[in-house]
Amino acid sequence: MHRPSEQDASPSTPVKSLWRNRDFLLLWSGQAVSLLGTSISTLALPILVLALTHSPAQAGLIEAAQTIPYLLLSLPAGALVDRWNRKVVMIVCDLARLIAYGSVPFAYALGHLTTIQFYFVAFLSGTAFVFFTIANDASLPRVVPQAQLAQANALNASAESAAGLIGPGLSGFIISLLRTIIAGGVLAYLIDSLSYLVSGLSLGFMRATFQEKRASGQAGSLLSEVAQGLHFLWQDRRIRTLAFLITCIGIFSSPAGLALIVLAQQNLHTNVGIIGIIFSVGSAGGLLGSLIAGPIKRYLRFGSIIIATTVAEALAVALLA
Repeated sequence: MHRPSEQDASPSTPVKSLWRNRDFLLLWSGQAVSLLGTSISTLALPILVLALTHSPAQAGLIEAAQTIPYLLLSLPAGALVDRWNRKVVMIVCDLARLIAYGSVPFAYALGHLTTIQFYFVAFLSGTAFVFFTIANDASLPRVVPQAQLAQANALNASAESAAGLIGPGLSGFIISLLRTIIAGGVLAYLIDSLSYLVSGLSLGFMRATFQEKRASGQAGSLLSEVAQGLHFLWQDRRIRTLAFLITCIGIFSSPAGLALIVLAQQNLHTNVGIIGIIFSVGSAGGLLGSLIAGPIKRYLRFGSIIIATTVAEALAVALLA
């Protein structure tokens, strides 16, 4: 798979601060806003579907429809974004999510909000997320110099952590603002759709070139590049094992969030605002983990950390029972 060349600064040329890099600031700020919007709608989705259908099964299937693109499209998307204009791909993905999430308040205003629509919204937004994320990760080395790539990735991770920390609590607050959960959930979707408008506009104002042009005849077939990716994944036992482990954890632990919402609402009669705070506390735990990960790696082997954290996560989820 083709890898874009990175902007290497000459040793004699001082590298300007990331905070003075106009293109990076546009990219980072747009992503910070859209990540916050995504975090808001992530909690609103199961709560809104449960309010509409009173069916945890439907809510789970719709969440699955949002996850399926990760499993089906990640490898082909990686090959395709090397062929396509990455900046255009990212803007189109933002536009697709703007339309998908914006269709929910539009249908609600017309009185035609249905469960089927949520399946389409979930699948379309999941597909756009896969393409956008891969294009964004591949483009970052073209936006910042190699020497600042680690700092740029750290700032992106900080924005994601902050969105995960603030978003659920903010989502619960937004939903509780209106008289009904359905109306509040629709408002959360409207806010999320506008966040993608901000992201798309920020990309449009960027001047950086997101990739190098491929030489004529350099690109192989799509199937061969996907096969190369699978071969790379399979030939390394550690990567293969980790990929299998992460996939299993994702599949089997994802229902825990929905189960928590159902238990909190139906058994404990907890209001939506408190549910949002609960999920924000969970994100705070993730942020704490990222802060202590560095010191822990100095004292424990990587394999030991993986085993210990997997067991700890299993025990924490078991406490829900």
